[in-house]
Amino acid sequence: MLLRCKGILINKVDLKNLILLISLYGLPAVSHSDVVPFADFSLGLSVQTLADSDEGAVGYVSKAGLGLQLLPFVSVQTSLWAWRSNNQSTESSEDDIDDMSFESLGISWEATLLLPFANPKSDFSAGPYYRFGQQCWSAVLSDVIEPWSGRGCNELHGVGIVFPSTHKTRAAFYIEAVQTDFDNLESDSIQIGVKVPL
Repeated sequence: MLLRCKGILINKVDLKNLILLISLYGLPAVSHSDVVPFADFSLGLSVQTLADSDEGAVGYVSKAGLGLQLLPFVSVQTSLWAWRSNNQSTESSEDDIDDMSFESLGISWEATLLLPFANPKSDFSAGPYYRFGQQCWSAVLSDVIEPWSGRGCNELHGVGIVFPSTHKTRAAFYIEAVQTDFDNLESDSIQIGVKVPL
């Protein structure tokens, strides 16, 4: 961290990582009864699009994770991800071109900031949230002129909403949109999921 007169310059640390650091620093002050361990499962549709191209693949994405709700508005977790295209191309062309096929596995570590609203019928608060983190992946793109495979780590961003529970349940249901990149391949998805306290 570098200090500059009349301001602060943070070298190689962005605001999101700083918030995560502050949240983890405050963890010892959180009583054990406030921390809720949970499992997180989701399933959705994803679209992968090549940079500077209309070519893409539509497929499925699934996620399974374990996490801790530290406060009603802060949680952290790690997740396993899997993508598989269903060989439908987003390119609208009359040319005889094979559809793009995309498969990938990934692991992520994430933090979620939620604007909490009372949800007395669940162990989790309801409300809109922002999720951010890092995702490391290995991916294969096939059925294109130049097949591609790669691995790496990229930022993950998501926005969603946890629905208020209408019946007495410890779980919470949510819907979210997630965006990440696989180098020059952009991935967008929309998922429906559930958080279950352990």
